[in-house]
Amino acid sequence: MQVSALSTGRVLALPRVQSVAPLTIRPSAAPSTVAAVHDGAASVAAAVPQELMVLGEGLETPIQLIYLLTLLGFLGVGAYLVVRQVLIRRELDEGAKGLGERIRTGEANCEDYYELGVVLTRKKLFTQATKNLEKAKKVWDGEESELAQVHNALGFCYFNMEKVGGTARG
Repeated sequence: MQVSALSTGRVLALPRVQSVAPLTIRPSAAPSTVAAVHDGAASVAAAVPQELMVLGEGLETPIQLIYLLTLLGFLGVGAYLVVRQVLIRRELDEGAKGLGERIRTGEANCEDYYELGVVLTRKKLFTQATKNLEKAKKVWDGEESELAQVHNALGFCYFNMEKVGGTARG
């Protein structure tokens, strides 16, 4: 301990500063980079409490578990969405096939044309859907309020085909 006298006459004990090894700079393999090496680095690493090292090791497993569960969650949601779309597409294909056979045999009524038009609209086959909806409108024998649904579906198809002029026809 060093002793220092202040102007007030009191003596103050100051802690002695240990000498620090000089910082040496050595060029590395690449001429543009310079690596600083400090001889006291090993003593600093030894001064880190062992509790922190144990705590750091214990965090690896929970973080890995959270990452794994999150990854599995995303994969599960993705698989669910893909399977759902495949099942919906299959159902639409089966419905279109059944209605198409009915129309080809000549047993179809106006509702069958409308339903096939709606199925084709959901499959985004707007040109084929428009043909079936137009045919449903021509042979419609139901109520006028139900015919509005046919006109609505036709308007939707024309809009998606960007034929806005076709929607104004009556």
